[in-house]
Amino acid sequence: MESDSAPTTPSPAAPTVAALIELVAALLAELHAGAPGLPAVTPASVLDRDLGLDSLARMELLLRIERAFAVALPEDSLQRADTVADLWLAVQRARPGAPAGAIAPPRAAVA
Repeated sequence: MESDSAPTTPSPAAPTVAALIELVAALLAELHAGAPGLPAVTPASVLDRDLGLDSLARMELLLRIERAFAVALPEDSLQRADTVADLWLAVQRARPGAPAGAIAPPRAAVA
């Protein structure tokens, strides 16, 4: 018989377009807390032009996507993704990653 008091690890969210849009919208709301009239997030939303995400915000978004969906995105995802739809394609192509919340060690430089 299993104990109900055992700690549980939250399972990663199912990777869907709706879940991705919700994640992007949550980051946008967090970055612009209290700002009126935030833009609606759609698959066609351009990350920098429409949503105002700079390079640091885009990096944070990619980290949150990896954690939320338990995937490891390719290193070039930050440069290649222009829209939310591009991020969705990257998630679909991503390989399963470390468990949600895990932090990967930095990659060693190749000599």
